[in-house]
Amino acid sequence: MTIGESRRLALFESAKTSWGEDTAQTLMDSLPFDADTHATSADVQLVKTDVQLVKADVQLVKAEVQIVRAELRTEIAQLGGELHSEISQQTRLLMVTMLTTTVTIVLAVIATALAT
Repeated sequence: MTIGESRRLALFESAKTSWGEDTAQTLMDSLPFDADTHATSADVQLVKTDVQLVKADVQLVKAEVQIVRAELRTEIAQLGGELHSEISQQTRLLMVTMLTTTVTIVLAVIATALAT
């Protein structure tokens, strides 16, 4: 429902007479005078549609995040397995090197003891 400017002016004058100019001006400031400022049911429906589209987009993003999360977990598990394998290999090499060094030292001590 659109109210013309003449009716708005009549309302202002009536309010000014009854309540005073400040109160009448406050009333007029709080009332929209442009029909474009009112939301129609079509506007509300458009907003509802937009909200539904945003919700759908959010659901898609959530699904994509779940996929990425699963991929990351798989990659982390693979890296953990590779790391375990590398550490095991280095540990074996270290143990063999330490054993060889120990045997060499023991044999050198024995050879020195027998030579004297």
